[in-house]
Amino acid sequence: MASELRYREIPLSPQSAALFISQSGETADTLASLRYCKELGAENWRRRQCRESTIAREADAVFPILAGPETGGPARP
Repeated sequence: MASELRYREIPLSPQSAALFISQSGETADTLASLRYCKELGAENWRRRQCRESTIAREADAVFPILAGPETGGPARP
């Protein structure tokens, strides 16, 4: 999980690959983890929903799910 990766020293090398799955592509923990992996030289693959997201721009490869942007609506009873 990205929230745990930020606080541990995971042994990664340039031969490692990391896959990030995010609905919005803007989650701080996920972005920090992606940047950490890039610093260590690991290749970053990203499955994402929104084309314009920060993670989509920063990842080495992107696998779109074509679900459209995240939207909010009124809660149903």
